[in-house]
Formats: sequence, structure tokens, C-alpha cells
Amino acid sequence: MSDPKPKFYTSWFCPFAQRVWIALLEKGIDFEYIEVDPYKKTPEWLSVSPRGLVPVLVHQGKSVYESSICIEYIDEEWPENRILPKAPYQRAYERMWSDHITKKIIPPFFAMLLKQDPELRQNAKKEMSEQLLVLTKAMRIPLDHTFLDQWLG
Repeated sequence: MSDPKPKFYTSWFCPFAQRVWIALLEKGIDFEYIEVDPYKKTPEWLSVSPRGLVPVLVHQGKSVYESSICIEYIDEEWPENRILPKAPYQRAYERMWSDHITKKIIPPFFAMLLKQDPELRQNAKKEMSEQLLVLTKAMRIPLDHTFLDQWLG
């Protein structure tokens, strides 16, 4: 019989894994935290994470990976204290903005941290600032329920 307590495989530095960590904590789920080095692609690690990436949530012996998919799984498996709205449009809207953050904000953020060339860092900073502005303008669009309403009151 598999353990009903989920196992959360993560690396503390990964912003995608941090999303899942926040969801687990917000929902009050008792879970086992397992820190891994995703750069070491051992056979054991690849048996848990076929892509060799974090985050991975193992629940009832089955692996769920990719941060947004893990969050949706968590919200559906433990439906009390919902993170995502039930209404299809609002749910889709939140997915679109999560995708925007993943594709348009996180890459320039990491470029700012990792690029050695000052001009490349400055370009990344400009790009991130522009995309944060797009996101903050979108937060002003009224909806019946948004993810940010839960966090910002």
C-alpha cells in the first residue's frame, strides 16, 4: 500500500518548485519535503522525475510533475480551501497569467542574475520591468474571483 502523505521533491532555488511548495502550505497539506539536486540525473531520480526536473509530487505512488500541473492536482485532490476558481473562464484567465509569468517574467529575472555582461543584464532588467507592468495592468481587470484576490485581500 502506498503512503497517503505526498512526497514533494524540490530544489529550494527553483521558482517553479516554490509555486508548488506555496500551494501545499496554503492548503495545509501534510507532506514530506525531499530536497534533490536536479542536475544529478541518477536512475533513481529519473524513476521519480522522467524529465529529471523539479518539482515532482509523488502521491499514492504516482508522480505528478510540472509546476502548474502539480498545483492543479493539489487543488483537485484536496478540494477544501481552493486555490484556483471553479468557473472555467476565471480558471483559464489565471492559467494565462501564470503562463505569462513563466514565459515572460522568470526568464529575464534569471538573466539579470546570471548574465555577466552588464549590457545583457540591463536588457533583461528592462524586459522584466516591461512584463511586470503588463502583469500589474492586468491585475486591475475586474473578475468575480482572481488568484490575487486571495493573496492581496
